[in-house]
Amino acid sequence: MSEADVRQIGIQLCQIADNFHRQRLVHNGLEPNSLVIDSQGRVKLIRFDRVRPARRYNPLTPIYPTDFYSAPEIYRLTESTVLDKRSDIYSVGAILYLLLAGEPLPPAHQMHGFKYEFYPKAVVSPALERIVMRAISP
Repeated sequence: MSEADVRQIGIQLCQIADNFHRQRLVHNGLEPNSLVIDSQGRVKLIRFDRVRPARRYNPLTPIYPTDFYSAPEIYRLTESTVLDKRSDIYSVGAILYLLLAGEPLPPAHQMHGFKYEFYPKAVVSPALERIVMRAISP
């Protein structure tokens, strides 16, 4: 996808996530299979099974990580883990990385020693690269 198209998708993903966060919810499952882009280029969310309140994790309502798009902390949930917007920010960054680089990041639980970079896979403006790298940073 072009960088301009990816920026528009990124803005919409952030708006979707922000709507959840203002309701004191986290999605915990933003991934390509949970999204549809309509003919006007609008991003629609179609899966809500991982939405949880933004508070301590409750094992009675488990969250199942999605390789490539779930934040590292989703793989290590305990009763003391606080679910918050950081996991959604990571997922948005992982989706944008896929759209720009043409391939997903490694699964978060396998990223030890992974070098985050776009080049030579994609040429990205420095500003967008900083945003995506910040979103997927530990």
